[in-house]
Amino acid sequence: MSNKLRVLSCLGDRSGCGFYRCFIPAKELNNLNYECKLTTYINQEIIQFDPDIIIFQRQFDPKVKEYVNYWKSKGKVTIYDTDDLLLGEYIPLTNKARHVYIKERHNMISFMKACDFMTVTTESLKNIYSKFNKHCFVLPNRSESTRL
Repeated sequence: MSNKLRVLSCLGDRSGCGFYRCFIPAKELNNLNYECKLTTYINQEIIQFDPDIIIFQRQFDPKVKEYVNYWKSKGKVTIYDTDDLLLGEYIPLTNKARHVYIKERHNMISFMKACDFMTVTTESLKNIYSKFNKHCFVLPNRSESTRL
């Protein structure tokens, strides 16, 4: 087993949010001698990776949430991450995924509450999401050219 700190990002998407909130940080952390993996689903290989920190990016699937408790029972740190206000009533009517976030609102909030910490991109989001996780921190987006 490696002595490196192992970080797992469970991606909710591979586009904008997933790219800026998971892919770029993982690349930088790997350069700093951390061991990072990214996944869109959890399987035996991911379990055997035995991460120290698990980041759940924009997750709401109850099957994935089961792993929050699993990893917490192993003494691992769990973090819920989002860079948008995804609580239904705030999502513009023109957003094509609005119906999904409205439908999954309860599951998202349950996920946020279950994790040890939460990270968001702005103070405004922190003010809103802090009612679901009191350990909510601002972690701004970074571009590849910006060092963490």
